Amino acid sequence: MSSLDSPDGRSESTDDQSAHRERAAASEPVTLTLADTDVAVDVPADATAAEAAAIVASVGAHLTDQQRAAAAAREAETVEYVDEWCFADRMRSFGKRRVPRNVRKGEEWKAAGRAFPR
Repeated sequence: MSSLDSPDGRSESTDDQSAHRERAAASEPVTLTLADTDVAVDVPADATAAEAAAIVASVGAHLTDQQRAAAAAREAETVEYVDEWCFADRMRSFGKRRVPRNVRKGEEWKAAGRAFPR
């Protein structure tokens, strides 16, 4: 089935195509809403309804992928470190003067174990 065939297998006539083009030329841009952001997509005037839907779907998928990638990058870059002053106070209470720096949250015991010689 070609892009000019109707679902029942018949080809669209040239009158139907020209009428569709006139309607498309008079139409306004399609607006997508993704994560509270409105995006206006200009669909070509000679695009059929199926082509317009495909264009809008592909633009929407692309923008969604970009948002997911940006969120993953933000999450990967976010590292929570232990408050140096609190950790240093804990280490000094056990008699250790050298305090490891940039200790991630949840790894305090590892850092304390490395700080004390065995």
